[in-house]
Amino acid sequence: MLFVCYFFLLFLLLFRAKCAPFGGFFEDSLAYSSVLPLRGFFMLLIVFHHISQLLAVPGSLKLFQGIGILCVSFFFFQSGYGVMKNYLQKENYMHGFLFRRFCKLLLPFFLCNLVFLCVNLSFGVPYSPVRLVRCLIGLELVNTHAWFILTAALFQSAFFFSSALSQNGGASISSCCVSRSPMPSFACAGAPACSCLKARGGSIPADCSL
Repeated sequence: MLFVCYFFLLFLLLFRAKCAPFGGFFEDSLAYSSVLPLRGFFMLLIVFHHISQLLAVPGSLKLFQGIGILCVSFFFFQSGYGVMKNYLQKENYMHGFLFRRFCKLLLPFFLCNLVFLCVNLSFGVPYSPVRLVRCLIGLELVNTHAWFILTAALFQSAFFFSSALSQNGGASISSCCVSRSPMPSFACAGAPACSCLKARGGSIPADCSL
C-alpha cells in the first residue's frame, strides 16, 4: 500500500505541468508562481523522509531516507536565488532586510519552541531555568528538525553584511557561500545565479545555467 505514495507524489509533480517548445525553455521557470508548487512537493518529500526515519522497518519508504539533503537544498537554493534577484532588481531592497527576514523566520521559530516546551513540561520532562531559556531562544534545539531555520537566518545575515561590504567597495556579490556540516544538509546563500551576475543592478541572462 505504501507504493501509493509514489504514484501520489508523481501525480502532484506532473499535475498541470507544461512542456517547453522543442529547443526552448520557459523564461519564468524560476518565477515565484512556478516554484510554489515545487515547494509544496518538496515539503511532502521531507515529511515522508522524516516518517521513514522513524519507522523500524520503513519498507517501500526506505527510498525517502536519503533524500533529505536534496529536498532541503532546493529550499536553500530557491531562497538564495530569490534574495539575489530581488537585490538586483528592487531599489532599497536591503533597507530593513534583517528585520523582515527575522520576523518571518524567528517569530515562528520561537513560537514552535514555546509549544514544544509546553508539551514536554505537560509530560513531566524536567527543565532547569537556564535550560528552559536556552531551549526557548534556540541555543538548545527542543525541536531538532528546526535547525534549518537557524541556518537560513545565518546565511541571510551573511548575505546582508556581504552586500553592505560590496556596496562600500563598489563591487558586486559574485560568489556562493556553501556549507557542509554533519547535519544532512548543505546551503547556498547566493545561489548559482551569482556567477552570472556581473554588476549591481544587472539582470540574470537567459543563458545562465542554474
